[in-house]
Amino acid sequence: RYSLSLSEVGSYHLAGYRLLLSAARSFLLPFAANSSFTFTRATMKDNPYAHHGGNSDDGGYNIFRDSPLRYCGYANEVGESFRYQYPRLVGPSYMIAFGYCFSDAASATYDVMSEDSNKLVTHTRSKEVRAAIAFSDTLLWQGLASVAIPGGVINLVVRASRFAVARTVGLPVFISKWLPTAAGLGSVPVIIKPIDNFVDFALDNTTRKMLEGDD
Repeated sequence: RYSLSLSEVGSYHLAGYRLLLSAARSFLLPFAANSSFTFTRATMKDNPYAHHGGNSDDGGYNIFRDSPLRYCGYANEVGESFRYQYPRLVGPSYMIAFGYCFSDAASATYDVMSEDSNKLVTHTRSKEVRAAIAFSDTLLWQGLASVAIPGGVINLVVRASRFAVARTVGLPVFISKWLPTAAGLGSVPVIIKPIDNFVDFALDNTTRKMLEGDD
């Protein structure tokens, strides 16, 4: 009966990781590198339904998107990374993430409702309608870019790491316990920008396009 040595098992796992990273990079790299996709959201002038971003004509710095507060949207991903060590952290981490998402949506709504009515800008839609669009667009964006997609990706990374660790003999207990968590946390800086840009691209070509009009 043929048995693999520890070095051979390790080399097979390393090859598998490289294949997985190569596939992920091939999919995400266009969204990270293409200059047409920027880290900040589209300006209000170009897209009236993306009511905040770092480059708007109104000095639209968005603290929820353009500051370290952005990582609060990934609180649930941190909870997912520690799911197997501290499962009680998962629930509160999702509460923080959803609170961040709703705060961003409320801020976008407030920005529209507090617009100066005396500005020489005409809108065919009422302020209330535009505020509702801003709220729904922001909440949809945050739900996808901060909760749904990253949560699934990081959960998959942690599960794949646990699967690999469980089948690698000879690893110290400390590494077996914490390597999946470290892999999940380490993936956050890698995936955050491509996912943000991908969700922008997806909404620009679906919901926002359907809502286009003379705003």
